Amino acid sequence: MFAYNRSFNLPSPLLHLGTLGGITNLTPIELRRKRDRERYAALGADDKEARLQKMREYYQRKKSTEQTYPCYQATGCAEIL
Repeated sequence: MFAYNRSFNLPSPLLHLGTLGGITNLTPIELRRKRDRERYAALGADDKEARLQKMREYYQRKKSTEQTYPCYQATGCAEIL
């Protein structure tokens, strides 16, 4: 599980903590993304599938709303609304 540092024959803490495990000077946004990645990686297959399905439904709902109201986000369409 541990990778050994060749010069001192000690376990290297960087390899078992994940991608950004050894970095301590992360911005709050990077810390949040790191926690989110770790939380997602810890999910089971069923939980991941449920989360993906929920995101697909949200995307489809958002997409249909944009098609219903095409000028909603565009500038210059205020006279239509």
